[in-house]
Amino acid sequence: MKTKILSIDIIASTSSFLCAFHCISIPAILSFSSLNSLRFLDNQYLEWSFIILGLFFIISSLWPSYKKKHHKIKPLLFAILGFAFILIGKLDFTETWEILNTVIGSSFVCFAHYLNWNFFKNSILR
Repeated sequence: MKTKILSIDIIASTSSFLCAFHCISIPAILSFSSLNSLRFLDNQYLEWSFIILGLFFIISSLWPSYKKKHHKIKPLLFAILGFAFILIGKLDFTETWEILNTVIGSSFVCFAHYLNWNFFKNSILR
């Protein structure tokens, strides 16, 4: 159980980081004309897949850790705040708006998984 949740947090943190990296790098990469064939990376399905994957990780990692081990709400609050930023970014005002909010949101989600990992690890050591 403990190894499973710690592993899920590491995978979840990595996927949140990749989401932030995707949102920062894709507009820069696509601005180069020779790399215009990478337009498939600017894909709503890919973005929603990251969001759904993030929700899956919250349900399978943050919630059970909170409920069964450390009972600290902070990781869940950071995850909710992060997803709020991500969803606000999807309001489609401008591309900069979406990128900024998504990067901030995915950073909060990544931090939530780090906190959860740290709280969970410390609750095991006690």
